[in-house]
Amino acid sequence: MPGFEPRYSSYVSVVIRSDQYSFGMLTVDSPVPDAFTELDAKNIAMMASFMAVAFSLTYSFPERDRNPRKGP
Repeated sequence: MPGFEPRYSSYVSVVIRSDQYSFGMLTVDSPVPDAFTELDAKNIAMMASFMAVAFSLTYSFPERDRNPRKGP
């Protein structure tokens, strides 16, 4: 698209995923080039893991709900 300039210069994207389902993406961006360190990326991945646990506990999975011994 002519004239389009993204508002970010660096970003980290991580899939929000449980063992059974992908819920989406967690994307953190910055207008500053090379704004994220490897530790930042690991922390963002950890946050995506926390979100996956929360979403797994919130969403209904018919296979899991039929078997009370099977976890999310």
